[in-house]
Amino acid sequence: MRIKICGITRIEDALLVSQLGAWAIGLIFVPTSPRRITIEKAREITETVEGLYPEILKIGVFANQQEDFISNVVSLCKLDGIQFHGEELPEFIDRFNCRLKIKAFLVNSLVTGEQSLGVGLEDFIRRINLYKDCLPLLDLPKNNSVSQELLFTYASKLKDYSINFIIAGGIDPDNITKFMHLHPYAVDIARGVEISPGIKDKEKLLRIFSLVKGDEANV
Repeated sequence: MRIKICGITRIEDALLVSQLGAWAIGLIFVPTSPRRITIEKAREITETVEGLYPEILKIGVFANQQEDFISNVVSLCKLDGIQFHGEELPEFIDRFNCRLKIKAFLVNSLVTGEQSLGVGLEDFIRRINLYKDCLPLLDLPKNNSVSQELLFTYASKLKDYSINFIIAGGIDPDNITKFMHLHPYAVDIARGVEISPGIKDKEKLLRIFSLVKGDEANV
C-alpha cells in the first residue's frame, strides 16, 4: 500500500520518509495551515529529495488559491502533482497540467439510518465523478464533527463501486491496520506521525512503515 506523508516542513523528515519507502510527500501552501511551508523552503526540500530519491512524488497542497500562484509554485518547486483541498471546480482543475491531480472530498454529512446514508453516499459519488482526471482523497473536517467510523463506511462503499481513492483523516500507528483492510490506492498521513504540526516523529514513522510495508520498509 502506498503511503503519502503530508505536511512536510523539514529536509530531514522528507529524507527519512523517502528512505522508508514513501510514495509521496505533501508540501502545504495553504496560508491558514499550521503546516504551511514557504516556497523557498519547499524548493530546497524538493531539490534535495529529487537528487537522492527521484522516484518519490512531490505534491503541493492548495485550497481556493489563485491559478497563477499555484502554477508558479508548481514550476519553481518542480512539483509532480497538485492536491486541491478547497472548493475548486472541475473546470479550474482542468487548466493544470501535471503528473497527478488529487481532489479532496470531506465526509461531512451527519447521517443517521440506512436511507440517509444512501442519499449522502449517492451525492458523494456524484461529486467525485465530476472530477474525471483527479484521484479522490477522502478526509474528515478539522472540527471533529464527523466520526472516523463514517469515513470508514464511505470508503468501504466506494470500494463496492470500484472507485480508487486516497484516504486520510486521523490515521496513525494505532488505527492504520483497519484502513489497510480497505486496500485504498494510498493512505495520507500528517498529524498521526507528528510531534507538533509539521515536525514528524521518527518512532511513529517507523511504526507506520513497518506495519504497512513489513520487510520492504527500510527501518
